[in-house]
Amino acid sequence: MAATGVALAALMASCGGQSGRNTGDVPVIDLAGSVDRPAFMDIDIADVEYTPLDTATAALLGEHANVMAVMGDTAIIHEMGVMGDNSRLMLFSISDGRFIREIKHCGQGPGEYSWIETVFPDREKQQIVIKGANESASRYTLSDSFVEAYPRYEVRNRKFAAGSLAGGINITEVVDGNLLIHQLDSRMVPANTLVAEGFDPAYISMEIITSGDETLINVVDTLYTILPGRFEPVAVLARGDKSLTPAVEKEVYLGQKDYQLSQEARKKYIQYVWFLSDGPHIMLMSIYGGRYFIDFFDRGNGAHLGRSIFSYEDPEPGLAIDWNGTTFHITNRFNVTDGRFYALVRDDETVDADGNPAPDGNLGIVSFRLAPKR
Repeated sequence: MAATGVALAALMASCGGQSGRNTGDVPVIDLAGSVDRPAFMDIDIADVEYTPLDTATAALLGEHANVMAVMGDTAIIHEMGVMGDNSRLMLFSISDGRFIREIKHCGQGPGEYSWIETVFPDREKQQIVIKGANESASRYTLSDSFVEAYPRYEVRNRKFAAGSLAGGINITEVVDGNLLIHQLDSRMVPANTLVAEGFDPAYISMEIITSGDETLINVVDTLYTILPGRFEPVAVLARGDKSLTPAVEKEVYLGQKDYQLSQEARKKYIQYVWFLSDGPHIMLMSIYGGRYFIDFFDRGNGAHLGRSIFSYEDPEPGLAIDWNGTTFHITNRFNVTDGRFYALVRDDETVDADGNPAPDGNLGIVSFRLAPKR
């Protein structure tokens, strides 16, 4: 198994400047400079599609549900209760909302798991690998046939896992103050270990995510794409004097014991939450001053293209998506597959296929693409 060391010091430094500034071949995404920019400027949410999901009793979803993957016309939705109870995958047809089947193998035996941590899709074979919280992993077909189980891949200080079976599986670990990214193949066999030297993500400075078959990672204020045997910078996040550095994180999140005072202290900084990429664009969520920002940037040059701002105290918080005269407000995470964003519509906004309120129905699934403003 190869180990590759990566120097990050130059890219992890705080950067200033305007949105769209380019540092060599790496664009700068200026979060601090775009705080007061208007809403959607240069990009539209386009080609919106919506489908109410099957209302059969076995198909009903609760509030802890998210789209984990999309394979053809099939949406793979993970639903779990509090603390992972009742962890299961629900398969629905995106085109008509039909409930296909449930995949649930909770237990301690071969091919079973305590609760689902990550799903790695294999779109070519129409199969998935489910990684459980106990480090076990098993492969199933979308018809819910067990294919095989894989040996446990154990790390001393596991953080997160992301990836697909086509693009590669990536598991993070922190050892001796260094961030390790273990790369595994489609059978959970180790292939490489990437090393980000001198970085210990002890707080909230790191997240690894899957966008389609691409794996992306945020290390402090730099976004990287993870490739076989290496990872390359995609963009640098600039937050100026509003940067939530690891030192500030420690002071605000651990040094402040009073929760209310800690919440007020956090409002002074731009807090990174999550990001996704459809290929040409980066979608990034952050918090500043008690408000949530969902921003869209050009991945090639870092230009700020559009934004949605909301607070959970608003009557209708979330990213507004218009469909046939109905507006959905999405606050949960999106899935991205083949350049298309997918999310579940919360139950109080779910409508039927004609746009009429459906308070007793199931959730709905909405999707869209990003396009230049007309």
